[in-house]
Amino acid sequence: MTQVSGSIIATTQGQQVSESIVELFQLTNPRTDQPILYFHAGLEENAEGQFVDITFKDSTAPYTERTYSALPMNLEGQKLEADGALNRPTLTIANVLTTFSDALADFTYADLVGYKLIKRTTLQNHLTSGTTGAEGTPPIEFPQVSYLIDRVASETSMAVTFELAVPFDLENIKVPSRVVLGKYCNWVYKGHDKGSGGGCVWKSLRPNGASANVYVFLTERDNYVISTSTTEFANAAAFNAGFVYFTGDVVISNSNYWVATEESEGEVPSEDTGYWEIIFGYTDWSNSSVSYSKGQFVLNDGELWKCIVDHTSAANKEPEANSAYWSVGDVCGKTLSSCNRRFGVKTNNVPFKEWTSRSLPFGGFPGSDKYR
Repeated sequence: MTQVSGSIIATTQGQQVSESIVELFQLTNPRTDQPILYFHAGLEENAEGQFVDITFKDSTAPYTERTYSALPMNLEGQKLEADGALNRPTLTIANVLTTFSDALADFTYADLVGYKLIKRTTLQNHLTSGTTGAEGTPPIEFPQVSYLIDRVASETSMAVTFELAVPFDLENIKVPSRVVLGKYCNWVYKGHDKGSGGGCVWKSLRPNGASANVYVFLTERDNYVISTSTTEFANAAAFNAGFVYFTGDVVISNSNYWVATEESEGEVPSEDTGYWEIIFGYTDWSNSSVSYSKGQFVLNDGELWKCIVDHTSAANKEPEANSAYWSVGDVCGKTLSSCNRRFGVKTNNVPFKEWTSRSLPFGGFPGSDKYR
């Protein structure tokens, strides 16, 4: 909720504006709808000549006070028109300092494509500056403006420039009823099957043409996870450089299992070649004091889980959501190749292969850029 009071209107419509207009920005992850960064262009300097951070309330209840970091930045090209092509503003942030990149942590600039940038505008005297004001009252500000980061326009040692797009956003109604991202599929993985309203109809158990005991699981990097009880996995031998390997052969090398993707001889298993691909094996989970190591996969009640902490199993350590010992093992990579690995799989082959002629189902798939 945004409160536009008579005082802020009267101040800006007067012949002289006694208070500075302040623009605040928040960068929001569209997949979680949670802000990851609050910042502003700098308002005033301290005794050392450095711009200081400022505070302002959230626009939604309970109106939490947020700290906006000062960043050397500039937003250009903002305009509103009733007709013609929508404008494409640019956001330039200095690369000289590491403030922005440090705040992004593990994110790269390319990772921000599709993220939402919300611009908030108020007057300096309506900043909270550490004082929360009346409890439960909304902040006083002008209507917010939202943009989507469409691409990285340029990146140098001096600055990075993002090109922004204006989303169709009318009272929280999006056309055509969802946000289309340029690099990721935005459906909830297996969401339709779980009744969450998502559009992904992939079912990890008993996919098209499979028998009841043939399950198809994949990691976020689109590597297959198959049962260790299958003949191919159980009979895997150590890699021998003198052997000729054919497509589908499984070997062990450097404690990893590899499946041949092409016929080869002497090609040492590696992700840097086109001859081999890592696969993983899963076992049925047991609560009878079995030792599990980080990275191991288990099947429990039809769901694949990945061990995240070395431990000895017990009834109170059963794989489940928010477990301290397990995370979901069957995860979508959110790329077009991820879709092909699932919907194009040949389930009568173990290790699995993909049909090259099978069409993907209709849906909101990502663009041409290859991101993970």
